[in-house]
Amino acid sequence: MKNCLRACFFILLFFWVGPLSAVQPAVTSASVYLADQQDSDGIWRRSMDTMLLDSYAAVMALRQCPDAESNPALWRGTAGLLLALAECPSWEENLLSALVTAAAAGRATPALFQQWFDVTQGGWSMEIGARADLVATVLVQELLLDLSNWDEHLDPPEVQASASYLLSTMTQDGWWRLGGRSSPGDFRLSCRIAGVLAELSNRGLVALPALSSVSSELGDRIAQHWQSEGGRGYYDAAVALRTLCRLGRWQDARPIYTVLRDGQDLDGGWRDFPEMTDDIQTTAVAMTAMAAFQLTTPSVSPDLFVTADGVTVRQRRQLRVGDFDR
Repeated sequence: MKNCLRACFFILLFFWVGPLSAVQPAVTSASVYLADQQDSDGIWRRSMDTMLLDSYAAVMALRQCPDAESNPALWRGTAGLLLALAECPSWEENLLSALVTAAAAGRATPALFQQWFDVTQGGWSMEIGARADLVATVLVQELLLDLSNWDEHLDPPEVQASASYLLSTMTQDGWWRLGGRSSPGDFRLSCRIAGVLAELSNRGLVALPALSSVSSELGDRIAQHWQSEGGRGYYDAAVALRTLCRLGRWQDARPIYTVLRDGQDLDGGWRDFPEMTDDIQTTAVAMTAMAAFQLTTPSVSPDLFVTADGVTVRQRRQLRVGDFDR
C-alpha cells in the first residue's frame, strides 16, 4: 500500500479548488449533494459495509462530469479512497482494491487487472485465481471505458476475450442471469452488460460478427421491458438510460431521462426508498446517466444543403442616389 500513500501525496499536492462551470442543472445539483454527503476524510459512508462501494461510485460519478478536475470533492474523495485502502491490507487480493485504486488515480489499462483475468473463460474474477464471473467482468469493463486511458488502436486481447465471454453467457431468453434468478430480476445486470458491449462496439475495440444484431435486439428488449415494467426504481432507470444512450436509442431514452429529472430530490440526490436519509450509489449512477445523456445527445441543426438547381443567381443592380429616398 506504499504506492497508494505516494499517490495520495501527489493528489493532495496538486489539489486545486475551483467552481464548477455551468452544466446541466441536475448534474450540478447532484455534484453538490455528493459534496455535502462527503465526510471530512473524503470518504462517503452510508454504512461501514458499503463505505468503499459508496466512495468508489461517488468518485466515478464525479469523474464523468464536465470540469471534474476543478471539483474539490473529487480530489478529497480520491485521497480518501487511497488512505482507506492503505488501512485495509486484507483487500489486496480482491478486485475491488484494484478498481478503487484505478478510480482514484484516474487511469486504468487492462494490464492493471491481469491478476484477476481468467484466461480459460475470458473474463475477470473478484479474487485472484477464481473463475470469471459476470459482475467482475462488467466492473472492469465499465471502469476501462469510463477512464478511456488505453490506446484504442491496440485492441487489447483481454477486452476482445471478455466481450466473447459476456456474449457466451447470455441465456436463451436474451438476458443474463446471476445466481439462478429469473430474467426480470437481472434487468440491471443485463442493462450494464448491454451498455458495455455497445460501447466496445462504438469505439471499435471488438470485432464480433454477432455483436451488431445482438445490440439491436438488446435495445428493443430493454426499451420494451421498461415500457411494460417501468418504475423499478431510480437506480434501474439510470442504468437503463445510460445503456440506451450508448445504443443510440434516443427516443427510448428520453422518457427515462424525464423520470430521473423529475425524480431528483430538492437536495440534489436520488433515493430509491423515501425512508433513506441518503443514497450515494443511486445518486452516483443517476448523475452519471444524466451527464451521459446531456453530453451525447446529437444536436439538431438545420439542413443547409441546397442543390445547384435550387440556386438563382441575380444580377447586381447599380444603386442610384434617388433609391435611398424610397
